[in-house]
Amino acid sequence: MTKIRIPALLGGLAFLIFACNESTPVAASTGLPQDFDIRGEIIGIALPGAGTVVAVVDIKGEIEADTEYDEASVRITPATRVFDRREGDPVEVSFNNLSVDQRVEAAFIGDVMESDPVQATASVIVIIG
Repeated sequence: MTKIRIPALLGGLAFLIFACNESTPVAASTGLPQDFDIRGEIIGIALPGAGTVVAVVDIKGEIEADTEYDEASVRITPATRVFDRREGDPVEVSFNNLSVDQRVEAAFIGDVMESDPVQATASVIVIIG
């Protein structure tokens, strides 16, 4: 019978998790991404009610020097973190705090479907106004 070495197994598992993880660079001081893919107003929120998508938020803005998209349909999953930064330091809140006409920033994770508007999954959404 072959002995499995737990430390080697755990080390290999940790390597796979970190090597395969697509992540956005994070600012050490806030824990928020340094770069956002879109910044704009929420123009619609849909609650699909099934599957792994908690909500779909439609965001419309303008392409700025530090953003890539001006319009996006953004999926929120249970892994998406939502912050409110309207009163200073960011505070983590529920996705239920999102509403139409709020100004937000979103960072995407994974593939972006290059449709019009683009479709992506948010790693982080920050309410800024």
